[in-house]
Amino acid sequence: MRVQAACRCSTTVETRRRKVLLIAPSLLLPLPRASEAAKNACDTSFVDAGAVKTSTYVDATLGFMFDVPPRWTSVDRKGADASFVDVAEDGTTCRSRRADVVVRPVRVKETRELGTMEQITQQLLQAEKERRGDPSQPSPVLVHAQSESEMRENGTTRLYYDVECQLPGARGGPKRQWTRIVVDDGVLFTVTLAAPETNVQEMPGIAEAMSEALRSFRVIK
Repeated sequence: MRVQAACRCSTTVETRRRKVLLIAPSLLLPLPRASEAAKNACDTSFVDAGAVKTSTYVDATLGFMFDVPPRWTSVDRKGADASFVDVAEDGTTCRSRRADVVVRPVRVKETRELGTMEQITQQLLQAEKERRGDPSQPSPVLVHAQSESEMRENGTTRLYYDVECQLPGARGGPKRQWTRIVVDDGVLFTVTLAAPETNVQEMPGIAEAMSEALRSFRVIK
């Protein structure tokens, strides 16, 4: 395993998961339209995480770590504290497949104070409606899975909320999005991965790789 940043930490994880079907909105902004050549390369190239070892990205300053999918590279993205995009075999940057981490202070100390998983989903749904300009209309979002995980790490128990959903895309068609939210001592961590829905349907391994990367995200304070 290749480590992109060093951190002195030890982690013991105890996980309890439950899954329900709900609706959730997007936390991401639309991406610029890719050229046809780039789209073709990105639509036919993806490394299965099961075949190649992931690299672990660690930010000891902000206090998080997660396993980046194979061949992904770090990029600068406005509004994100860390951002990664996939790179096709020919070197094409596939910005439609990406991961963003945002770290922000909040007024609550832990995830549970934000509300239940269902309450948070409804808040995100309302935000999606407002973003689309008509809060009175149903949100055109299809959720594939939702879960919450309570984990004990370095003597601290943290609650993680995960959502996987399909979003309508103004450019490039629908997108699949994976989001994890956790609050630790007044700091909100949000990690979001995204890929075109056509990639998920046509490229074996991509959904599993994205889900594994999402579940690997940990607070390491």
